[in-house]
Amino acid sequence: MKNWIFLSHELSENLSSYANGQRISIEAVNLISEGKTSNTSLLHLPSHFGTHIDFPYHFSQNGSNGSNYDANIFVFNEIKLVELNNFDKNNLLLSPKDFYFTEIEKHIELLLIKINKDFSRDSENYWENNVGFSPECAEFFKKFFPNLRSVGFDSISLSSFKHREIGRVAHKEFLMTENLLIIEDMDLSKVSEKTIFKQIIISPLRFFHADGSPVTIFAQIDNEN
Repeated sequence: MKNWIFLSHELSENLSSYANGQRISIEAVNLISEGKTSNTSLLHLPSHFGTHIDFPYHFSQNGSNGSNYDANIFVFNEIKLVELNNFDKNNLLLSPKDFYFTEIEKHIELLLIKINKDFSRDSENYWENNVGFSPECAEFFKKFFPNLRSVGFDSISLSSFKHREIGRVAHKEFLMTENLLIIEDMDLSKVSEKTIFKQIIISPLRFFHADGSPVTIFAQIDNEN
């Protein structure tokens, strides 16, 4: 039996932002309880908040923006998830040595990385001590997965807050050099390496020339596992 689940966090004012930056604000414009004919909300949110996608335009004036992608790019049928349980959790920067890929898998389109840092999403540690990726990871991933289009993970950013300069270089390596879209701050609590993925759809909030965008992620999984 197939089942659809979310791999994205529900947007909320309780969610922290990278570097403790601006969060979403949700304003009730109309309330039936106050005599209005409907309930209506006004949302104010950054483009890189909650579960979100980074487009190349985020780090390059000439990079592709959200308007440059058609719908097919956000549908993935070949997915691989890896869990990192044995890395040094005092080291907030992942490098190729933290991954143990042994063979080239040309069919993989989307790589999911479950970091298991044991921080609650509501904890200040989630942004202040987040695990990031070294620039070398981008080329390393493409070496083993040459048809890879996107990398997603359950850390708030590709950039470790403790290594921000390295994080900027890493973003450019992923987004421009290796042409990998980045999905940050995923909710991977309901899936593991044993999960059988049938399909994943990443649905960005579409706006003109987006540098990035909050996304809702739908995953179709096999319930038998």
